[in-house]
Amino acid sequence: MNKPAKSSTLRAAAFPVGHPKDIAALLLIEVDGIFAGIDEQIDDILTICRRHHVREVKVAQSEEERARWWANRKTGFGAMGAISTDYLVQDGVIPRSRLPEVLNEIANISRKYGLLIANIFHAGDGNLHPLVLFDASKPLGPVIETELDPLSVSVKARVNGVEKQNSPTELMIISISKMISYLSHVMTLQPGDVILTGSPVGAELVGPGTVIECEVDGIGTLRNTFVAAKAPAVAAEIIDRKGLPRHTDWTITDREAFFRELDTIRQNGYALDLEENEYGIRCVAVPIFDYTGSVVAAVSVFGPTIRMTDDRIMRLAARMRQIGKELSARLGHRPIHSVQP
Repeated sequence: MNKPAKSSTLRAAAFPVGHPKDIAALLLIEVDGIFAGIDEQIDDILTICRRHHVREVKVAQSEEERARWWANRKTGFGAMGAISTDYLVQDGVIPRSRLPEVLNEIANISRKYGLLIANIFHAGDGNLHPLVLFDASKPLGPVIETELDPLSVSVKARVNGVEKQNSPTELMIISISKMISYLSHVMTLQPGDVILTGSPVGAELVGPGTVIECEVDGIGTLRNTFVAAKAPAVAAEIIDRKGLPRHTDWTITDREAFFRELDTIRQNGYALDLEENEYGIRCVAVPIFDYTGSVVAAVSVFGPTIRMTDDRIMRLAARMRQIGKELSARLGHRPIHSVQP
């Protein structure tokens, strides 16, 4: 399990016990048997741990402390909610002697496919539970389809079960080729970069509670329920009910700070994601308005933090704001300007 995942899990545990928050793994060892030999077993365990350069070894000093440690361990699965809305758990049994090999291979899979994987397991009996963490509401998965031709892909959309859109990507307002050409002038695109292109023709306004399905031939169907907050009171009610889950150390989780950030976004005309949703990723986004003045879509550009520097972020923000105005104008939006006497 990588360090960000472990750190968030330790912070989120229902029974915090003071473990260091920057560790990559935690091993809980319980000693059982005849009382007269317990201390000798503990000494042997401590010797083995120190011989293998374990960072820190603690021995429970009371039954209460032992119970708290186990309660902390039992909240491991639930604590994953602090860093991921969804996870897929695997249940396997492996030879104990192969445990280091298997954990290394899981780490290799995590790096290769960009998956965040946490491991909760019983080292003593070889029972291993890798948890593949993901967010089912995101339009992108951890593995990107590379075999389809993006220039000619059929996209279907359904609103509450009724088909509202059935169009190929070649009918998009701005062609994919033109998007790639334009973006290549302002940043260096590399293998693995993702461009969110928006939707083909046939967009429709939706409201809170609307069930939206998006189907892409050759990939599958994504289904979500739309939630919109049209007033601060509505947004506050949703936040009070569902909270603001923390995804990284920079996620805004305070309600008042969240509303202050919204005010800043309205004043600036663009929004920034500075690793608030995912470590190592920065993003700039702008709203798209229709002829009624309602926000009907958004356009964003994101990339690795090492390339999305502060200077580049500000240059992109200015250009993205202009793009947002141009796209809104094509939808009939006319900003209201105050007239000074």
